Amino acid sequence: MIGLAACSKSDDPLPEKVFQDVNKTAEDYLAEEPDLEDYYNFFRFQNDSDYTLYWFINTKFSPGGGLYYCRPGQQATTLIAMEYAWWLDDYEILIDNLMAVGWIEFYFDLPAPDDLPDWRVPNEFQDTCAMYVFTALEPNSPKKTPKDPSQWKFEKFSDHSVRWTYRVTNADYDEAVRQTEERWAEKDDGE
Repeated sequence: MIGLAACSKSDDPLPEKVFQDVNKTAEDYLAEEPDLEDYYNFFRFQNDSDYTLYWFINTKFSPGGGLYYCRPGQQATTLIAMEYAWWLDDYEILIDNLMAVGWIEFYFDLPAPDDLPDWRVPNEFQDTCAMYVFTALEPNSPKKTPKDPSQWKFEKFSDHSVRWTYRVTNADYDEAVRQTEERWAEKDDGE
């Protein structure tokens, strides 16, 4: 298990920068007097790249969080709320370790949702996409991907609520291009 250490401002993986919120923030959700029986896991992605971004996150203990769209300079937050299940022993309801994440997908350089054809949703076979499956973390990876815990900012609001923030950059776009070219080459080889 990877522990989290407190950081000084200079060690902060995400130096202060203002992003425009495109949906409700963790603070907005928590101001609505949350149910004290539930556990609130927020994941926020900040688009610091030069490209439009769709993102999706899924945890190993929940069905997922939806597909979100951000232009450069914007950020979006998803809430994954879970209830305590006394009959499950090894059940992480408050995600304080990234190994509870199932997978993350980033889709780059696509039109806004209203500009996509009705049938069209981003997918890894047609679009520039980076996919990360969390079977193992990659601490201090030179690639600086979402699987590297040092690239995230962790905030614990209470014993029932946390937020993880990841800043998407042009390096994530470059990785998406690399993964996409690799998938397309494999597809061409298989035909």
